[in-house]
Amino acid sequence: MIRGVLEENRMPSSIEEFKGFLDAMVREFAISRSRTVLVIPRGGDSIDLLKRALWLMGRFGNSESWASTISVTVTDAERCDDRNVNVIVKYDQSRISGGFTVVKATDEVGNEYMFALPVTSGSRGDVYYPSVMSYGGDTLCARLNGVNIVFPSGDDW
Repeated sequence: MIRGVLEENRMPSSIEEFKGFLDAMVREFAISRSRTVLVIPRGGDSIDLLKRALWLMGRFGNSESWASTISVTVTDAERCDDRNVNVIVKYDQSRISGGFTVVKATDEVGNEYMFALPVTSGSRGDVYYPSVMSYGGDTLCARLNGVNIVFPSGDDW
């Protein structure tokens, strides 16, 4: 990877400058459009603390990462009839159908589960595309930045 391109947000102007842009680290990158992230506190008293904390994170990940917070919005979620969830949920074969990818991961307290992600791999196998994943249970909807986020009403995600 040419680290200087990321650090200076430009391409080198000459072969000599190109040599200075090189980095010995080999990295893999995922390139994506802006994403909406839903954070749900366990209690209402932590909302202000969460809002401040999200702005304090100038950049997520290590020093070469380019994912950052661009806005923080507080909104309400309401029960809805939409069953096409677009968040990661704990995998339950009896409740999940449609297009999804299953991965093993840990939840927020470190317990290991199988999770269903609303994405499917493309023909190359290393590219993932958003997909429709249906959830067989009650759902809630929250509208954030023009995006309708649909998620299970219980603790299945």
